[in-house]
Amino acid sequence: FVAFNLALSLANETDKTVLLIDADSSRSSVERMLGTKADRGLIDLLADDSLSISDAVLETDLERLSIIPAGDPHPLSTELFAGSRAASLLRQISRSDPNRIVVFDSAPILATSEPTALALHVGQIVFVVDSKKSSKATVREALGLIGTCPNIGFVLNKAEFEFGASRFGSYNGYYGYPKAISRRRSRRSKDQ
Repeated sequence: FVAFNLALSLANETDKTVLLIDADSSRSSVERMLGTKADRGLIDLLADDSLSISDAVLETDLERLSIIPAGDPHPLSTELFAGSRAASLLRQISRSDPNRIVVFDSAPILATSEPTALALHVGQIVFVVDSKKSSKATVREALGLIGTCPNIGFVLNKAEFEFGASRFGSYNGYYGYPKAISRRRSRRSKDQ
């Protein structure tokens, strides 16, 4: 969901093209979200040297967004992600269009070893944390598995914050500031 929406947002707001690659072969969701079905996907590209990237790319209704579906599950998918074919293919994808942003949707890190292998090939990771289910220990364990990636950012998902709650830290004063000014102005006008 996060990868899909990130790709849509980038495709709508930049002068770059976006390629969304579904790297979750066990629970592929990108095709389902778009209402399409493909014959080939990422796993097929990794398993079959005779296929080219164009054999798996699907265009979308949005001009600057295209996708590569996951493809059929494969018993050696982790090995495919970690292999030299994956490194070569991903280099080819990134170099073929310097104005393209590539977004991967992967399985949860602790659910399978595929994301750990994929982390070897990417320059940045957006780590999605479920605020209701993910413990600090689980997050630390997952980060230990993808620590080879030099840039890791976070999305805190399903968080329910109350405006003005202490979790907002120093922003409490910032957002309260206009009210304080309003109260002072109100007092001054009463005094005059």
